[in-house]
Amino acid sequence: MKKSTLLVLLLSSMNFLAQDTVLTSGNPQNNFVYNNGKVGIGISIPTSQLHLNNAAGGSFLKFTRGTGNVNFAMENNLNKLYIYTGTGSITQGLAIDENGQIGIGNDNPTSQLHLKNAAGGSFLKFTRGTGNVNFAMENNVNKLYVYTGTGNITHGLSIDENGQIGIGNGNPTSQLHLKNAAGGSFMKFTRGTGNANFTMENNLDKLYIYTGTSNFNQGLSINENGKVGIGTSNHTADALLTVKGAIHSTEIKVLANAGVPDYVFEESYKLRTLEEVKEYITKHKHLPEIPSAKEIDKNGGFDVGEMNLMLLKKIEELTLYQIELLEHQKLQDFKLEKLEKELM
Repeated sequence: MKKSTLLVLLLSSMNFLAQDTVLTSGNPQNNFVYNNGKVGIGISIPTSQLHLNNAAGGSFLKFTRGTGNVNFAMENNLNKLYIYTGTGSITQGLAIDENGQIGIGNDNPTSQLHLKNAAGGSFLKFTRGTGNVNFAMENNVNKLYVYTGTGNITHGLSIDENGQIGIGNGNPTSQLHLKNAAGGSFMKFTRGTGNANFTMENNLDKLYIYTGTSNFNQGLSINENGKVGIGTSNHTADALLTVKGAIHSTEIKVLANAGVPDYVFEESYKLRTLEEVKEYITKHKHLPEIPSAKEIDKNGGFDVGEMNLMLLKKIEELTLYQIELLEHQKLQDFKLEKLEKELM
């Protein structure tokens, strides 16, 4: 008997829905319409499979489970959909406008995806397992922060309104500003098994660049005064470039402050006699005007440019001595030739 009754009700329902049907309470806004396979609620002539119209305002579709609610709503005469939950409002959920622009926490999106988080914290988060990536902003500040895990805005990447990017630094002051409070290299280039590291010591205005598994004493260093060290991080106080080790070069050009000593060939130049030079060497054990080994050691080396000019001066003086000896030799040859003629 129960089965027969159920079958009758089912057949009646199918017959009911097979016809155009209008159920109304007298107000067209409360109509339920089934027209040509289309269902309308609050509308007389539905134009889609399910067509809802809510002229009274408020949500036109609501899902409820227990005390939880999800609302679908529109504003009057606007081609915009709002989806929000609980007792929130259209500004606290998702909005889609007629241009396909989507707002989350923002009912007036101005781009394809426009997120707004007035409550603070991250406004976009990616999660996989226990891992998290957060996108956040500070209130009223045109700056984006991207950080991971349980870190904060100073531990990730930041981009300010001037396009300046900070890594490990929430307040970049240049186009790219890296900060590594933990120590170690703050920038590394890797290709295959090769590495190049850029690092600093804490609170020191000094940059170190080194490769492989070496340390900052084995590469290039630049201190706050612009002095450069190669193979050493200890910069010589009176030099812009300090190198620990040999230098191989196909050309070195030294610009000397002192002039080239061509004045040696002037007639007014007083050339020491060889006897005077011999006496000086016997007493001092080095050439005149050339620093001694002790002086060079005391000064930590010598100036290459100055030394080359001093050596050039000695070569020029030596040339003059050679010329004197040549003239003397010519005179001796002349006297000998004259004596030979007299004896014949």
